[in-house]
Amino acid sequence: MNILISGGTGMIGEKLTRLLTEQKHQVYILTRHPQQTESTYIHFITWQPPSYQKVLQQLQENNIVIDVIYNLSGAPIGPRRWTSAVKKEIRNSRIDSTKALVELVHHVEHKPSVWVNASAIGGYEPSSTVYDDTKDYPYAKDFLGSVVKDWEQATAPLSQYDIRVIYSRFGLILDSDKGAFPPLLKSSKLGAGGKIADGNQWYSWIHIEDCIKALVFVVTVEAFAGVVNFTSIDAVRQHEFAKELGDILHRPTFIPVPRFAINTVFGESAMLVTKGQHAVPTKLTQNGFIFKYPTLRQALIDLTNK
Repeated sequence: MNILISGGTGMIGEKLTRLLTEQKHQVYILTRHPQQTESTYIHFITWQPPSYQKVLQQLQENNIVIDVIYNLSGAPIGPRRWTSAVKKEIRNSRIDSTKALVELVHHVEHKPSVWVNASAIGGYEPSSTVYDDTKDYPYAKDFLGSVVKDWEQATAPLSQYDIRVIYSRFGLILDSDKGAFPPLLKSSKLGAGGKIADGNQWYSWIHIEDCIKALVFVVTVEAFAGVVNFTSIDAVRQHEFAKELGDILHRPTFIPVPRFAINTVFGESAMLVTKGQHAVPTKLTQNGFIFKYPTLRQALIDLTNK
């Protein structure tokens, strides 16, 4: 297959590209940095969203028909202070790339069969509610909820085509190299991996390997469409996560981080660590996806041994 990826050099995109090329797919990565080195299965196309014309030109000139699009672009969410400039970057980096890709689809003769759009469980209201992806829920009424809403709804024009659109609502992705896990690991090794706020907020996590394999799986199984929760089957409270990690590292977890301290440092974005959603991967499990790391302990043992 010919697969187009925006955000192909990020934490998810890089590992997804590796798996797809191992399966002998041709991967076309949209990038703002044209000096990337190509290989037999990896090709780079320069773009600058919201413009799509250069991408269209290169596809047409080389007679490339795209079968699948992964839209993974987006500036890091944090935790970092959400100034007005940062909020604009977070929103525009997602919406602009999505709109540009939608315009690209409008103008290519042969439409892709599947579109996988990155998203986040932050689209759900922070609460103890169990969010099942076979049911509909209103978007959260906070900044993240509004970003997820606009991000997902930017794909609405695709409904006029026979394209299967999937919204991959990622939970906390555990990766040994990038993302949120390395700072958590460092804190725990220093003996500072205790409760954050009251510790009862949910961590709906997923191991990076399972996340990548699931991204390929949802393309190959036609039953997948709409919202899909990319989370493990073993969501835990934050204090349980901290204790499990501390036990594996043989480090204490009794030093708490009070809510006011997190709020003071991170402001509005403190909600990323003081609040959470309990999202379950019903669609993945119902359609036969097998998790390599179904429990938190299995995932943490693997990640801490790397």
